[in-house]
Amino acid sequence: MFIIGFDNTGTMSHIIAAVLYIATANGNYINWLAVSNSNFDTKQFSKYATNKPFQNMGLASFLILMIQLQAVIKKTSLSIYLQVNIGMRAALWYENRGFTRMQNDISILPELLKKCYKTPTGPYIHFVTTKELIKDLKERGLNSYSEDVKQQYLNLLELSVPI
Repeated sequence: MFIIGFDNTGTMSHIIAAVLYIATANGNYINWLAVSNSNFDTKQFSKYATNKPFQNMGLASFLILMIQLQAVIKKTSLSIYLQVNIGMRAALWYENRGFTRMQNDISILPELLKKCYKTPTGPYIHFVTTKELIKDLKERGLNSYSEDVKQQYLNLLELSVPI
């Protein structure tokens, strides 16, 4: 799902926000969510543009709300799961919107989502287990127990209420 903006001539479009997710009957999983760090500027878009960045306009919240709205329309679970780097601002952003931290374990996910983990075909969930992360860190010669490195760990989050 994505949000596009058109330039001031109406002929060129720009993707300004996008989310890649999987929807199942018992939950949704966001593989990635991104909002452009460009500005909504008058030169590129129109004389009515605010000259403010697209980030912090509520576009990510809107995309998450659309995922939940689709779930409600389909009468499926509105729960959303995703992994986030704990040391990044995004972790706080998600938590401020009602996401809660969970143990970073694939077994916690609903059954239909677990089936999408490491599948060669069909819907795909990008999930990095803590064990895989530690193995990768060691292969790169990093101390997986240092506080700086721990800030790079991924953590599973869940939103089980409307945003």
